[in-house]
Amino acid sequence: MQEQCEKIEELNKYCKLEEMYRVVKEVTRKKSSTINKRGMKKRDGMNTINEKENKELWEEYIKELYESSANVYLEEMEDENEYNQEEMGYNIEEWEVKKALKELKYNKAMGIDNIPAEALKTLGPGGITRITRLMNIIYDTRIWPDELTKTILLPLPKKPNANQCKDYRTISFICHITKAITRILIKRIEGKIEEHLGDDQFGFRKGRGSREIMGCKLFTK
Repeated sequence: MQEQCEKIEELNKYCKLEEMYRVVKEVTRKKSSTINKRGMKKRDGMNTINEKENKELWEEYIKELYESSANVYLEEMEDENEYNQEEMGYNIEEWEVKKALKELKYNKAMGIDNIPAEALKTLGPGGITRITRLMNIIYDTRIWPDELTKTILLPLPKKPNANQCKDYRTISFICHITKAITRILIKRIEGKIEEHLGDDQFGFRKGRGSREIMGCKLFTK
């Protein structure tokens, strides 16, 4: 404890506030169990009595939490066969894969495949080629391997003695390969969107947020 307090003082001295707050949180936070051992409260007010009931309750809650089909109106999409191959986009290239893997963050939890981001970041040319080939199979066929679509959900209590599913925050652990593929696709989508946005469009754009437009207004006054 003494060592941690000295570290906090040193970080504060050098204005390293973000790291200082992290150490303070480590010192002051209280540990709590992930799932209430006395059982979770069901809709009828009764508590679950075994692991099977816990699992069923969480499955029902997660399904409702992430079910969007009832609330989202999807526009009718054109059949992919109506597009020319050129309009469907070019295959994923190795430079895109290298960039996506480089942007993965260190020390992040692994997905169901148990492959850490650090391992993907150290891949050589041969590994990059194989990963690129895998991504292009997914891109061309529109079929994802089951492992890459599965997510591990970890419930963390928002408050002490949490006994309802809504009292927990669900953290998702996704495979890093899945993150890399989606990052590539998002970058491409952003590029297409940027082509259709005017210079006066600010907000939710890289380098063109609300702060930038406010700064422009101040300078033009």
